[in-house]
Amino acid sequence: MSMIKFFASLMVIAVCSEVCCANDTKNKADQDKNKSNVVEEQKNNSEFFDAMQSALENNKEILAASKELKAVHENYVTASAAFRPTIQANAQYQANNRDDWSNSKSLGANSANGTYHSRTKSYGIGVKQNIYRGGADKATLNEADANIKAKWASYEAKKQSVLSKVASTYFKIIAKLGEIKHLIALLDSRKESIKVAEKMYTAGSAKNLDVAQSQASCAETVSNLANAEAELSAYISEFEEITGKKFNGKNSSEKIKIFDDTLTLDQMIKVAQKNNPTVIAAAEALNAAKHAVKKINIEFSPSLDVSYSYDQSYDPSTKKRSPTDEKFNSRGHTVALSLTVPIYDGGVGRAQRRQATQSEAKASIDYENAKSEIITQVTTVHAVLVAAKKKIAAANDAVSARELALHDTEQEYKAGTKIMNDVLEAQQQLFEARFMLINAENEYITNQCKANELLGRMNAKYLKLKDDSMEYKQHYHETVRKF
Repeated sequence: MSMIKFFASLMVIAVCSEVCCANDTKNKADQDKNKSNVVEEQKNNSEFFDAMQSALENNKEILAASKELKAVHENYVTASAAFRPTIQANAQYQANNRDDWSNSKSLGANSANGTYHSRTKSYGIGVKQNIYRGGADKATLNEADANIKAKWASYEAKKQSVLSKVASTYFKIIAKLGEIKHLIALLDSRKESIKVAEKMYTAGSAKNLDVAQSQASCAETVSNLANAEAELSAYISEFEEITGKKFNGKNSSEKIKIFDDTLTLDQMIKVAQKNNPTVIAAAEALNAAKHAVKKINIEFSPSLDVSYSYDQSYDPSTKKRSPTDEKFNSRGHTVALSLTVPIYDGGVGRAQRRQATQSEAKASIDYENAKSEIITQVTTVHAVLVAAKKKIAAANDAVSARELALHDTEQEYKAGTKIMNDVLEAQQQLFEARFMLINAENEYITNQCKANELLGRMNAKYLKLKDDSMEYKQHYHETVRKF
Protein backbone atom coordinates (compact mmCIF):
# COMPACT_ATOMS: atom_id res chain seq x y z
CA MET A 1 0.00 0.00 0.00
CA SER A 2 2.84 2.34 0.81
CA MET A 3 4.33 1.79 -2.67
CA ILE A 4 0.95 2.51 -4.29
CA LYS A 5 0.65 5.73 -2.30
CA PHE A 6 4.20 6.65 -3.31
CA PHE A 7 3.52 6.20 -7.04
CA ALA A 8 0.18 8.00 -6.71
CA SER A 9 1.98 10.94 -5.13
CA LEU A 10 4.46 10.97 -8.02
CA MET A 11 1.57 11.09 -10.49
CA VAL A 12 0.00 14.03 -8.66
CA ILE A 13 3.33 15.84 -8.59
CA ALA A 14 3.83 15.25 -12.33
CA VAL A 15 0.38 16.59 -13.17
CA CYS A 16 0.93 19.63 -10.99
CA SER A 17 4.31 20.19 -12.62
CA GLU A 18 2.75 20.15 -16.07
CA VAL A 19 0.13 22.67 -14.95
CA CYS A 20 2.79 24.87 -13.39
CA CYS A 21 4.92 24.65 -16.56
CA ALA A 22 1.92 25.65 -18.65
CA ASN A 23 1.27 28.60 -16.37
CA ASP A 24 4.96 29.56 -16.46
CA THR A 25 4.91 29.44 -20.27
CA LYS A 26 1.85 31.68 -20.35
CA ASN A 27 3.44 34.09 -17.87
CA LYS A 28 6.65 34.13 -19.90
CA ALA A 29 4.66 34.95 -23.03
CA ASP A 30 2.91 37.77 -21.20
CA GLN A 31 6.26 39.08 -19.99
CA ASP A 32 7.69 38.97 -23.51
CA LYS A 33 4.64 40.76 -24.83
CA ASN A 34 5.10 43.59 -22.35
CA LYS A 35 8.89 43.61 -22.39
CA SER A 36 9.02 46.86 -24.31
CA ASN A 37 6.98 48.53 -21.59
CA VAL A 38 9.47 48.05 -18.75
CA VAL A 39 8.73 51.21 -16.83
CA GLU A 40 5.61 50.72 -14.74
CA GLU A 41 3.13 53.49 -14.04
CA GLN A 42 4.85 55.79 -11.53
CA LYS A 43 3.26 57.69 -8.70
CA ASN A 44 2.48 61.34 -9.35
CA ASN A 45 4.70 62.39 -6.44
CA SER A 46 7.80 60.56 -7.67
CA GLU A 47 10.63 63.06 -7.36
CA PHE A 48 12.83 61.16 -9.80
CA PHE A 49 10.33 61.34 -12.66
CA ASP A 50 9.32 64.88 -11.73
CA ALA A 51 12.97 65.85 -12.05
CA MET A 52 13.28 64.14 -15.44
CA GLN A 53 10.17 65.97 -16.64
CA SER A 54 11.50 69.28 -15.34
CA ALA A 55 14.81 68.74 -17.15
CA LEU A 56 13.01 68.15 -20.44
CA GLU A 57 11.16 71.43 -20.04
CA ASN A 58 13.78 73.68 -18.41
CA ASN A 59 17.29 72.41 -19.09
CA LYS A 60 19.26 75.11 -20.91
CA GLU A 61 21.22 72.67 -23.08
CA ILE A 62 17.99 71.10 -24.34
CA LEU A 63 16.38 74.49 -24.93
CA ALA A 64 19.41 75.73 -26.88
CA ALA A 65 19.47 72.54 -28.98
CA SER A 66 15.76 72.94 -29.76
CA LYS A 67 16.28 76.50 -31.03
CA GLU A 68 19.17 75.33 -33.18
CA LEU A 69 16.99 72.54 -34.57
CA LYS A 70 14.26 74.99 -35.55
CA ALA A 71 16.83 77.17 -37.31
CA VAL A 72 18.07 74.20 -39.35
CA HIS A 73 14.55 73.61 -40.67
CA GLU A 74 14.89 76.78 -42.73
CA ASN A 75 17.59 75.08 -44.82
CA TYR A 76 14.83 73.09 -46.52
CA VAL A 77 13.13 76.29 -47.63
CA THR A 78 16.43 77.57 -49.00
CA ALA A 79 17.05 74.36 -50.91
CA SER A 80 13.52 74.15 -52.29
CA ALA A 81 13.73 77.72 -53.63
CA ALA A 82 15.42 76.31 -56.76
CA PHE A 83 12.10 74.72 -57.75
CA ARG A 84 10.18 77.98 -57.43
CA PRO A 85 10.24 80.89 -59.86
CA THR A 86 12.05 84.13 -59.19
CA ILE A 87 9.93 87.25 -59.72
CA GLN A 88 11.37 90.73 -60.05
CA ALA A 89 9.68 94.09 -60.47
CA ASN A 90 11.57 97.13 -61.68
CA ALA A 91 10.90 100.85 -62.07
CA GLN A 92 13.14 103.56 -63.42
CA TYR A 93 13.02 107.32 -63.86
CA GLN A 94 15.66 108.97 -66.04
CA ALA A 95 16.14 112.69 -66.76
CA ASN A 96 18.39 113.92 -69.58
CA ASN A 97 19.23 117.58 -70.38
CA ARG A 98 21.29 118.17 -73.52
CA ASP A 99 22.48 121.36 -75.24
CA ASP A 100 23.59 120.86 -78.85
CA TRP A 101 25.84 123.14 -80.86
CA SER A 102 27.81 123.00 -84.08
CA ASN A 103 31.13 124.27 -85.44
CA SER A 104 29.69 124.67 -88.91
CA LYS A 105 31.16 127.63 -90.92
CA SER A 106 27.77 128.60 -92.21
CA LEU A 107 26.35 128.96 -88.70
CA GLY A 108 29.44 130.35 -87.15
CA ALA A 109 31.68 128.85 -84.54
CA ASN A 110 29.99 127.23 -81.57
CA SER A 111 26.53 128.08 -82.76
CA ALA A 112 23.79 126.58 -80.59
CA ASN A 113 21.56 124.13 -82.43
CA GLY A 114 18.94 123.56 -79.73
CA THR A 115 18.19 122.11 -76.31
CA TYR A 116 16.97 118.56 -75.69
CA HIS A 117 15.04 117.56 -72.55
CA SER A 118 14.15 113.91 -71.79
CA ARG A 119 12.11 112.57 -68.86
CA THR A 120 11.77 108.81 -69.30
CA LYS A 121 9.66 106.66 -66.98
CA SER A 122 9.78 102.87 -67.29
CA TYR A 123 8.59 99.88 -65.31
CA GLY A 124 8.27 96.16 -65.78
CA ILE A 125 8.09 92.70 -64.24
CA GLY A 126 10.10 89.56 -64.94
CA VAL A 127 9.61 85.89 -64.06
CA LYS A 128 12.29 83.21 -64.37
CA GLN A 129 11.90 79.48 -63.73
CA ASN A 130 14.59 76.83 -63.79
CA ILE A 131 13.50 73.66 -65.59
CA TYR A 132 16.58 71.46 -65.37
CA ARG A 133 20.00 71.80 -63.78
CA GLY A 134 21.57 68.38 -64.07
CA GLY A 135 19.68 67.01 -61.05
CA ALA A 136 21.66 69.28 -58.72
CA ASP A 137 18.56 70.96 -57.28
CA LYS A 138 16.94 67.67 -56.31
CA ALA A 139 20.17 66.44 -54.74
CA THR A 140 20.49 69.70 -52.78
CA LEU A 141 16.95 69.27 -51.47
CA ASN A 142 17.65 65.67 -50.43
CA GLU A 143 20.88 66.75 -48.77
CA ALA A 144 19.05 69.41 -46.75
CA ASP A 145 16.41 66.89 -45.68
CA ALA A 146 19.06 64.37 -44.57
CA ASN A 147 20.96 67.04 -42.65
CA ILE A 148 17.75 68.03 -40.84
CA LYS A 149 17.09 64.40 -39.87
CA ALA A 150 20.69 64.12 -38.64
CA LYS A 151 20.09 67.23 -36.54
CA TRP A 152 16.93 65.69 -35.13
CA ALA A 153 18.94 62.64 -34.07
CA SER A 154 21.63 64.87 -32.51
CA TYR A 155 18.90 66.74 -30.64
CA GLU A 156 17.53 63.44 -29.36
CA ALA A 157 21.04 62.40 -28.31
CA LYS A 158 21.40 65.66 -26.38
CA LYS A 159 18.10 65.09 -24.56
CA GLN A 160 19.01 61.53 -23.66
CA SER A 161 22.44 62.63 -22.47
CA VAL A 162 20.87 65.25 -20.20
CA LEU A 163 18.28 62.80 -18.85
CA SER A 164 21.02 60.24 -18.19
CA LYS A 165 22.99 62.90 -16.32
CA VAL A 166 19.91 63.80 -14.29
CA ALA A 167 19.39 60.15 -13.37
CA SER A 168 23.02 59.50 -12.43
CA THR A 169 23.16 62.67 -10.32
CA TYR A 170 19.91 61.73 -8.60
CA PHE A 171 21.25 58.28 -7.73
CA LYS A 172 24.53 59.80 -6.51
CA ILE A 173 22.44 61.86 -4.11
CA ILE A 174 20.55 58.77 -2.97
CA ALA A 175 23.81 56.88 -2.47
CA LYS A 176 25.31 59.77 -0.53
CA LEU A 177 22.19 59.96 1.65
CA GLY A 178 22.62 56.26 2.37
CA GLU A 179 26.29 56.80 3.23
CA ILE A 180 25.37 59.65 5.59
CA LYS A 181 22.71 57.47 7.20
CA HIS A 182 25.27 54.74 7.93
CA LEU A 183 27.84 57.30 9.10
CA ILE A 184 25.28 58.62 11.58
CA ALA A 185 24.69 55.04 12.73
CA LEU A 186 28.46 54.54 13.03
CA LEU A 187 28.74 57.78 14.98
CA ASP A 188 26.04 56.60 17.37
CA SER A 189 27.96 53.36 17.84
CA ARG A 190 31.17 55.31 18.47
CA LYS A 191 29.45 57.45 21.08
CA GLU A 192 28.01 54.35 22.72
CA SER A 193 31.51 52.84 22.73
CA ILE A 194 32.80 55.89 24.59
CA LYS A 195 30.12 55.46 27.23
CA VAL A 196 30.89 51.75 27.60
CA ALA A 197 34.65 52.38 27.77
CA GLU A 198 34.23 55.12 30.38
CA LYS A 199 31.93 52.92 32.45
CA MET A 200 34.32 49.98 32.33
CA TYR A 201 37.29 52.27 33.05
CA THR A 202 35.51 53.59 36.11
CA ALA A 203 34.87 50.01 37.19
CA GLY A 204 38.56 49.21 36.66
CA SER A 205 37.97 46.61 33.95
CA ALA A 206 39.28 48.76 31.09
CA LYS A 207 42.23 51.05 30.45
CA ASN A 208 42.24 54.75 29.75
CA LEU A 209 43.55 53.82 26.28
CA ASP A 210 40.15 52.34 25.47
CA VAL A 211 38.46 55.65 26.23
CA ALA A 212 41.02 57.59 24.17
CA GLN A 213 40.65 55.24 21.19
CA SER A 214 36.85 55.55 21.36
CA GLN A 215 37.02 59.34 21.44
CA ALA A 216 39.50 59.48 18.53
CA SER A 217 37.36 57.18 16.42
CA CYS A 218 34.30 59.28 17.20
CA ALA A 219 36.10 62.46 16.10
CA GLU A 220 37.23 60.79 12.86
CA THR A 221 33.65 59.73 12.13
CA VAL A 222 32.40 63.28 12.74
CA SER A 223 34.94 64.52 10.17
CA ASN A 224 33.89 61.89 7.62
CA LEU A 225 30.25 62.80 8.16
CA ALA A 226 31.00 66.48 7.52
CA ASN A 227 32.81 65.60 4.26
CA ALA A 228 29.91 63.43 3.14
CA GLU A 229 27.41 66.22 3.84
CA ALA A 230 29.55 68.66 1.81
CA GLU A 231 29.63 66.23 -1.13
CA LEU A 232 25.86 65.83 -0.82
CA SER A 233 25.39 69.60 -1.09
CA ALA A 234 27.52 69.64 -4.26
CA TYR A 235 25.46 66.83 -5.83
CA ILE A 236 22.20 68.58 -4.93
CA SER A 237 23.42 71.86 -6.47
CA GLU A 238 24.36 70.02 -9.69
CA PHE A 239 20.99 68.27 -9.71
CA GLU A 240 19.05 71.52 -9.29
CA GLU A 241 21.11 73.25 -12.00
CA ILE A 242 20.40 70.48 -14.53
CA THR A 243 16.72 70.10 -13.73
CA GLY A 244 15.73 73.61 -12.70
CA LYS A 245 13.94 71.98 -9.78
CA LYS A 246 14.58 71.94 -6.04
CA PHE A 247 15.55 68.63 -4.45
CA ASN A 248 13.42 67.90 -1.41
CA GLY A 249 14.34 64.26 -0.81
CA LYS A 250 10.82 62.87 -0.84
CA ASN A 251 10.50 59.24 -1.91
CA SER A 252 14.28 58.94 -1.86
CA SER A 253 13.94 55.25 -1.03
CA GLU A 254 11.51 54.49 -3.86
CA LYS A 255 12.26 51.54 -6.11
CA ILE A 256 12.79 52.82 -9.63
CA LYS A 257 12.84 50.47 -12.58
CA ILE A 258 13.99 52.06 -15.81
CA PHE A 259 15.89 49.23 -17.49
CA ASP A 260 14.92 45.86 -18.94
CA ASP A 261 17.50 43.66 -17.22
CA THR A 262 16.24 40.56 -19.06
CA LEU A 263 17.97 41.67 -22.27
CA THR A 264 20.96 39.61 -23.37
CA LEU A 265 24.11 41.19 -24.75
CA ASP A 266 23.17 40.35 -28.36
CA GLN A 267 19.71 41.84 -27.88
CA MET A 268 21.20 45.01 -26.38
CA ILE A 269 23.58 45.40 -29.34
CA LYS A 270 20.76 44.98 -31.87
CA VAL A 271 18.55 47.52 -30.11
CA ALA A 272 21.43 49.99 -29.78
CA GLN A 273 22.42 49.78 -33.46
CA LYS A 274 18.83 50.42 -34.44
CA ASN A 275 17.78 53.08 -31.92
CA ASN A 276 20.90 54.86 -30.68
CA PRO A 277 20.52 58.50 -31.79
CA THR A 278 24.25 58.96 -32.36
CA VAL A 279 24.26 56.06 -34.83
CA ILE A 280 21.13 57.44 -36.50
CA ALA A 281 22.76 60.88 -36.79
CA ALA A 282 25.85 59.33 -38.39
CA ALA A 283 23.67 57.39 -40.86
CA GLU A 284 21.80 60.54 -41.88
CA ALA A 285 25.07 62.46 -42.19
CA LEU A 286 26.30 59.77 -44.59
CA ASN A 287 23.06 60.05 -46.55
CA ALA A 288 23.51 63.82 -46.77
CA ALA A 289 27.10 63.38 -47.97
CA LYS A 290 25.93 61.07 -50.76
CA HIS A 291 23.45 63.66 -51.97
CA ALA A 292 26.14 66.35 -51.74
CA VAL A 293 28.17 64.43 -54.34
CA LYS A 294 25.20 64.33 -56.69
CA LYS A 295 24.43 68.02 -56.37
CA ILE A 296 27.80 69.14 -57.78
CA ASN A 297 27.02 70.52 -61.25
CA ILE A 298 30.16 69.36 -63.04
CA GLU A 299 31.40 70.50 -66.45
CA PHE A 300 29.18 69.78 -69.46
CA SER A 301 26.06 69.44 -67.27
CA PRO A 302 23.42 71.57 -69.05
CA SER A 303 20.87 73.83 -67.43
CA LEU A 304 17.56 74.94 -68.94
CA ASP A 305 15.67 78.07 -67.89
CA VAL A 306 12.50 79.77 -69.11
CA SER A 307 11.81 83.45 -68.51
CA TYR A 308 9.05 85.96 -69.18
CA SER A 309 9.19 89.74 -68.88
CA TYR A 310 6.85 92.65 -69.47
CA ASP A 311 8.06 96.26 -69.66
CA GLN A 312 6.63 99.66 -70.51
CA SER A 313 8.35 103.02 -70.91
CA TYR A 314 6.87 106.51 -71.20
CA ASP A 315 8.55 109.83 -72.18
CA PRO A 316 6.37 112.94 -71.66
CA SER A 317 9.10 115.34 -72.75
CA THR A 318 9.38 117.10 -76.13
CA LYS A 319 12.34 117.95 -78.24
CA LYS A 320 12.73 121.70 -78.77
CA ARG A 321 14.68 121.24 -81.97
CA SER A 322 11.63 120.09 -83.89
CA PRO A 323 8.04 121.29 -83.26
CA THR A 324 6.76 118.04 -84.71
CA ASP A 325 8.29 115.87 -81.96
CA GLU A 326 5.68 114.04 -79.92
CA LYS A 327 5.63 112.14 -76.66
CA PHE A 328 7.13 108.65 -76.72
CA ASN A 329 5.44 105.50 -75.26
CA SER A 330 6.36 101.80 -75.69
CA ARG A 331 5.54 98.43 -74.12
CA GLY A 332 6.28 94.81 -74.86
CA HIS A 333 6.41 91.16 -73.75
CA THR A 334 9.42 88.85 -73.90
CA VAL A 335 9.47 85.06 -73.53
CA ALA A 336 12.84 83.31 -73.58
CA LEU A 337 14.01 79.71 -73.32
CA SER A 338 17.66 79.52 -72.34
CA LEU A 339 19.88 76.44 -72.64
CA THR A 340 23.34 76.70 -71.13
CA VAL A 341 26.07 74.11 -71.57
CA PRO A 342 29.27 74.96 -69.71
CA ILE A 343 32.47 74.18 -71.59
CA TYR A 344 35.12 74.91 -69.01
CA ASP A 345 34.95 76.48 -65.56
CA GLY A 346 38.60 76.36 -64.59
CA GLY A 347 38.22 72.96 -62.93
CA VAL A 348 36.09 74.28 -60.06
CA GLY A 349 33.25 71.80 -60.60
CA ARG A 350 35.51 68.76 -60.72
CA ALA A 351 37.43 69.92 -57.65
CA GLN A 352 34.17 70.36 -55.74
CA ARG A 353 33.03 66.89 -56.75
CA ARG A 354 36.32 65.33 -55.62
CA GLN A 355 36.00 67.21 -52.35
CA ALA A 356 32.42 65.99 -51.86
CA THR A 357 33.52 62.42 -52.64
CA GLN A 358 36.17 62.58 -49.94
CA SER A 359 33.59 63.96 -47.51
CA GLU A 360 31.31 61.04 -48.35
CA ALA A 361 34.13 58.58 -47.67
CA LYS A 362 34.77 60.22 -44.30
CA ALA A 363 31.05 60.14 -43.42
CA SER A 364 31.00 56.43 -44.27
CA ILE A 365 33.95 55.79 -41.95
CA ASP A 366 32.31 57.86 -39.21
CA TYR A 367 29.14 55.80 -39.52
CA GLU A 368 31.04 52.51 -39.24
CA ASN A 369 32.99 53.89 -36.28
CA ALA A 370 29.74 54.92 -34.58
CA LYS A 371 28.38 51.40 -34.92
CA SER A 372 31.64 49.86 -33.70
CA GLU A 373 31.81 52.21 -30.72
CA ILE A 374 28.24 51.34 -29.76
CA ILE A 375 29.09 47.64 -29.78
CA THR A 376 32.13 48.29 -27.56
CA GLN A 377 30.21 50.53 -25.16
CA VAL A 378 27.24 48.17 -24.89
CA THR A 379 29.57 45.22 -24.29
CA THR A 380 31.38 47.15 -21.57
CA VAL A 381 28.26 48.36 -19.80
CA HIS A 382 26.76 44.86 -19.95
CA ALA A 383 29.87 43.43 -18.28
CA VAL A 384 29.73 46.15 -15.63
CA LEU A 385 26.07 45.38 -14.93
CA VAL A 386 26.83 41.67 -14.51
CA ALA A 387 29.73 42.48 -12.20
CA ALA A 388 27.63 44.96 -10.22
CA LYS A 389 24.99 42.29 -9.62
CA LYS A 390 27.66 40.01 -8.17
CA LYS A 391 29.02 42.86 -6.05
CA ILE A 392 25.55 43.52 -4.63
CA ALA A 393 25.13 39.88 -3.66
CA ALA A 394 28.58 39.77 -2.09
CA ALA A 395 28.01 43.05 -0.26
CA ASN A 396 24.71 41.80 1.19
CA ASP A 397 26.50 38.71 2.52
CA ALA A 398 29.28 40.89 3.92
CA VAL A 399 26.81 43.17 5.73
CA SER A 400 25.09 40.21 7.35
CA ALA A 401 28.42 38.74 8.45
CA ARG A 402 29.76 42.05 9.78
CA GLU A 403 26.57 42.74 11.75
CA LEU A 404 26.93 39.36 13.48
CA ALA A 405 30.65 39.92 14.05
CA LEU A 406 30.05 43.33 15.65
CA HIS A 407 27.41 41.93 17.97
CA ASP A 408 29.71 39.12 19.13
CA THR A 409 32.69 41.49 19.53
CA GLU A 410 30.69 43.91 21.67
CA GLN A 411 29.54 41.06 23.90
CA GLU A 412 33.07 39.69 24.23
CA TYR A 413 34.42 43.17 25.07
CA LYS A 414 31.89 43.51 27.86
CA ALA A 415 32.99 40.06 29.05
CA GLY A 416 36.61 41.20 29.04
CA THR A 417 37.88 38.89 26.28
CA LYS A 418 38.19 41.64 23.66
CA ILE A 419 39.71 45.10 23.73
CA MET A 420 38.10 48.35 22.62
CA ASN A 421 40.18 48.43 19.44
CA ASP A 422 38.47 45.17 18.38
CA VAL A 423 35.05 46.77 18.83
CA LEU A 424 36.02 49.89 16.90
CA GLU A 425 37.45 47.79 14.08
CA ALA A 426 34.27 45.68 13.92
CA GLN A 427 32.19 48.87 13.72
CA GLN A 428 34.38 50.18 10.91
CA GLN A 429 34.17 46.88 9.03
CA LEU A 430 30.38 46.91 9.25
CA PHE A 431 30.28 50.48 7.91
CA GLU A 432 32.64 49.55 5.06
CA ALA A 433 30.45 46.58 4.16
CA ARG A 434 27.35 48.78 4.11
CA PHE A 435 29.25 51.42 2.09
CA MET A 436 30.33 48.71 -0.36
CA LEU A 437 26.68 47.70 -0.77
CA ILE A 438 25.64 51.31 -1.42
CA ASN A 439 28.36 51.74 -4.03
CA ALA A 440 27.48 48.45 -5.72
CA GLU A 441 23.79 49.39 -5.92
CA ASN A 442 24.66 52.87 -7.21
CA GLU A 443 27.05 51.42 -9.79
CA TYR A 444 24.35 49.02 -10.97
CA ILE A 445 21.56 51.55 -11.40
CA THR A 446 23.87 54.26 -12.83
CA ASN A 447 25.06 51.83 -15.49
CA GLN A 448 21.44 50.93 -16.17
CA CYS A 449 20.96 54.60 -17.08
CA LYS A 450 24.05 54.44 -19.29
CA ALA A 451 22.73 51.26 -20.93
CA ASN A 452 19.36 52.92 -21.56
CA GLU A 453 21.12 55.87 -23.19
CA LEU A 454 23.14 53.53 -25.43
CA LEU A 455 19.96 51.67 -26.38
CA GLY A 456 18.21 54.93 -27.25
CA ARG A 457 15.71 54.34 -24.47
CA MET A 458 16.58 57.19 -22.13
CA ASN A 459 13.75 59.14 -23.71
CA ALA A 460 10.31 60.44 -22.86
CA LYS A 461 8.45 57.61 -24.57
CA TYR A 462 10.24 54.84 -22.67
CA LEU A 463 10.17 56.71 -19.35
CA LYS A 464 6.52 57.75 -19.78
CA LEU A 465 7.28 61.46 -19.68
CA LYS A 466 5.56 64.28 -21.53
CA ASP A 467 7.67 65.67 -24.35
CA ASP A 468 7.04 68.34 -26.96
CA SER A 469 9.25 66.70 -29.62
CA MET A 470 6.23 66.64 -31.93
CA GLU A 471 6.35 70.41 -31.82
CA TYR A 472 9.62 70.36 -33.72
CA LYS A 473 8.38 67.92 -36.33
CA GLN A 474 5.27 70.03 -36.69
CA HIS A 475 7.47 73.11 -37.05
CA TYR A 476 9.43 71.31 -39.77
CA HIS A 477 6.29 70.41 -41.76
CA GLU A 478 5.04 73.96 -41.39
CA THR A 479 8.39 75.35 -42.48
CA VAL A 480 8.68 73.31 -45.68
CA ARG A 481 5.41 74.84 -46.91
CA LYS A 482 6.67 78.37 -46.49
CA PHE A 483 7.99 80.31 -49.46
